[in-house]
Amino acid sequence: MTLALFLIFDPVVVWVEQGRRIGREQEDELTAKQLRKASSNLTAALFALELIKESNTPRAELVSKASKLLSEASEELKKALHSDQP
Repeated sequence: MTLALFLIFDPVVVWVEQGRRIGREQEDELTAKQLRKASSNLTAALFALELIKESNTPRAELVSKASKLLSEASEELKKALHSDQP
């Protein structure tokens, strides 16, 4: 019982736990940022593809833009999904 109280109130243990919590929060924020960026790129790519279907806009330019956005989204998703791995 005394050891448990010591561990709960030991400033070093508290400091280490706070550091872990802050580290997890920062990782979560980075993952969320990467997912938002990937989502934005996917939405823009889908919009470009819809324009290709519905307009006379030069297709090569839109396809190139959509391809670039999809590639960027893929990279952001990879980063987000593998951010917890060393």
